[in-house]
Amino acid sequence: SGALGVRGSTSQGFYVEDLSVVQCRGLHDLEYVISQGLAHRHSRHHLLNQHSSRSHAVLSVYLDVADSAEAPPGRYGRLSLLDLAGSENVRASQSSGGGLKEAGAINRSLFALAQVIKSLSLGPGRGPPHVPYR
Repeated sequence: SGALGVRGSTSQGFYVEDLSVVQCRGLHDLEYVISQGLAHRHSRHHLLNQHSSRSHAVLSVYLDVADSAEAPPGRYGRLSLLDLAGSENVRASQSSGGGLKEAGAINRSLFALAQVIKSLSLGPGRGPPHVPYR
């Protein structure tokens, strides 16, 4: 399906383009959504791992509750789970062709994520003035 673009705007803030949002009424619905997400994950085998995840995944569960059937639901909480594709030592895994290209992209994206986390952890005035979110 391809990568989803991270965008920023003054009206929406940061958002993920073409992100899927699904309302679940219970655990069965949530399990179905998770199974669909897992079915879209891409993996590849190499010398070190038979099922190496080649994609990142984010699952955010928003819990909304209402005091009564007539009351509109209020936000109760959010749980976000991230499954990141692992970095890869290309020499040890002996990846080649498409696997080599994927490994490079994964390693670059994990490096970019590390830079974002580092920038955010330093706090205002101690880190760079711009957080490299892409």
